[in-house]
Amino acid sequence: MPTGRTDAALGTISADPALTLHTETGEAGTVLHVAGELDIITTGQLECHAGRLLAARPSATLVLDLSALRFAAVDGVRTLLRIRDVASANGGRLVLRDPSPRVVRVLALTQALSCFDLESRVNEVAGAESRGPAGEQGSG
Repeated sequence: MPTGRTDAALGTISADPALTLHTETGEAGTVLHVAGELDIITTGQLECHAGRLLAARPSATLVLDLSALRFAAVDGVRTLLRIRDVASANGGRLVLRDPSPRVVRVLALTQALSCFDLESRVNEVAGAESRGPAGEQGSG
């Protein structure tokens, strides 16, 4: 069990300064923001937290927002695969959102990239900005 700082109101856990986890749960599902480094030292923290989220909503989609994940070692890839397997075994789904190019490279090198559903918010954000505040198309 992590011995670091826990803020239950925000769903933020930081047992190791190298990895920070923040959970957002809403009607659309659960998003777990993963920031920092995912290596042999921090993988247990992610796997434990994701496991609790999946146990609470077994057949739901869990989105891991990896936009702030700076580094993922092979141990991190194994952990992501285990989390995906747990979600799938219970009728749920794991989605990796906005992995950095560095993380995508590790997933590709380990031939795990095709094992995951990937989501990018770049196009979604760009589309919203071009529509303007009222949802109207921009003039540029």
